[in-house]
Amino acid sequence: MTFWIQKNDGEAVRFEDREWRAKIYAAAGENDLDYLSSAGKSSNLVSLTRRKYKRIDPFSRRKAEVLELELKQAGSGKKLATFLSKILRHPDMLQLYNVDFLPEQLYFYEKDLFPLARIDVDIEPDGSIREWFLLDSVTSYDYGTPKLKNS
Repeated sequence: MTFWIQKNDGEAVRFEDREWRAKIYAAAGENDLDYLSSAGKSSNLVSLTRRKYKRIDPFSRRKAEVLELELKQAGSGKKLATFLSKILRHPDMLQLYNVDFLPEQLYFYEKDLFPLARIDVDIEPDGSIREWFLLDSVTSYDYGTPKLKNS
């Protein structure tokens, strides 16, 4: 993921997070998760699968076992979702998550960031991002508007 960050002096600087990969999640029956993992890897759309526990019901704190599918290309989530839906005998038993988000949105959600946030960034010597530090709140309404330019 590549970012352009405006420093306090107005200079724009380019940074990369080379480690981040877009992921979608699948919830299904136990045997279906094994099958989806195998099929996902053979689809040429997935680089890695792993089982995780995530909240899938917004009204419950309980976590369920899901399959995390790390995408080879960040924008291929919908293509993978279509593929997975077609290969199951009972696709109505499959629940997919994070499929409809743009990769940029997924990154921001995972890192608890938001557009135009004031941040600090810990940078590796090679220019890649080590860690984000949010210096702002998404609920703030009293803030200065940054000077932006259209190029």
